[in-house]
Amino acid sequence: MKFDANQPGVNMNSEYWHKECDHCNGYGSSLKDAWDVNVCTVCGGSGLVAKPTAECPTCGNDMVKPFVALSRKDNTTEICPPCGTAEALAYVTGGA
Repeated sequence: MKFDANQPGVNMNSEYWHKECDHCNGYGSSLKDAWDVNVCTVCGGSGLVAKPTAECPTCGNDMVKPFVALSRKDNTTEICPPCGTAEALAYVTGGA
């Protein structure tokens, strides 16, 4: 069953809303994946992916709120989780 963004209960103005998966077009399985894979490898079979809400200022990757990290450099800038992990490991190991 394809996801319908106009169905009742979907708040398109929400900061955290999801969008239809581009890989499987919202159906949950894709012919683009290997023949032995039964579900879409991008959305996990749900047909939905989180809409990117911002771009990480460190690496340029898409960030999806509320899954962001706070930069250790100024404690106010939101960065993507991988960059947050890298900053934390650099801090712990004494790196730059």
